[in-house]
Amino acid sequence: PDSGDVTSRDRPSTFFDLGIRVLPAYQVSKLSSLFLCRKPFLYLSINCVSEKLGMGPEELLKENPRLIYSCLTGYGLSGAKAAGHDINYLVMSGLFSMLGRSHEKPYAPLNLVADFAGEGLTCAFGVVLVLLERTRLGRGQVIDDSMVRMRSAQLRSEQITTLNMDDGSTAYIYLCSSYLVRCISLFIGLGLDAINLPPQMSICDWPELRQRVWSRVRWDRRDLPPHNQERASFHRDAQREVTPSPAPVLSRTPADPCLARDTFIGEHTRPVPEESGFKPAEVKQLLLAGIIESNAAKVQL
Repeated sequence: PDSGDVTSRDRPSTFFDLGIRVLPAYQVSKLSSLFLCRKPFLYLSINCVSEKLGMGPEELLKENPRLIYSCLTGYGLSGAKAAGHDINYLVMSGLFSMLGRSHEKPYAPLNLVADFAGEGLTCAFGVVLVLLERTRLGRGQVIDDSMVRMRSAQLRSEQITTLNMDDGSTAYIYLCSSYLVRCISLFIGLGLDAINLPPQMSICDWPELRQRVWSRVRWDRRDLPPHNQERASFHRDAQREVTPSPAPVLSRTPADPCLARDTFIGEHTRPVPEESGFKPAEVKQLLLAGIIESNAAKVQL
């Protein structure tokens, strides 16, 4: 099956069943030659799965001291063992209670805040930091990237309904007569006289200001944002689905939009190990043992 992950498009995919047996020493040596190793076991604060397989940071860094070993976890590498999921980590960080309107329960922001912003982006930033440090000392290190710690680092002290970007501000989200939503950041075009409005930056006057804005925004607007059209912020892929264009945009070497389908899991199981130094006979041995699985044939169906 395909991965169902648009971030995997046009990227090689190798299927490893790491639960079958400990990898032989020569395979650990091959893994340690990688530029970056990402520990994939996300939900335990301390786990010995990678270590039991001979692929822990201590083993791989011994083989290659320049290796960058990234551990993406929920609670972090230290502390008591605990399993959890995206929403658990948001609650522990204190950020979850900030996601919602006043006098209402918080809402779960999919997995964009913890998994992607709390781990993916901060992990990439951690890799950049280690790379800079490695240019001086020539040594890699382990990145302890936990969702709880990285999200709590972004918190502010204000309570909900007093922040500029939640429902305490008049520059918020309103429901139009078409039952679509409209985000209001400017009052130009609403027919409101700024002279007769309460002070915009006076928090205690926001309820009255919101009520005046609300009375003017229940219109039917279905126009597509011209900004997105002009900048080609979205495009259609090979499956005719609307997909965001690559970001950020680099001035000299901008990325081209990937129009390919989602990568099938295990589609590149054979070529990727060979490119990493495995011999064809070794790859065949791994396939026969069930340690890796190739789905390249299914792609042609």
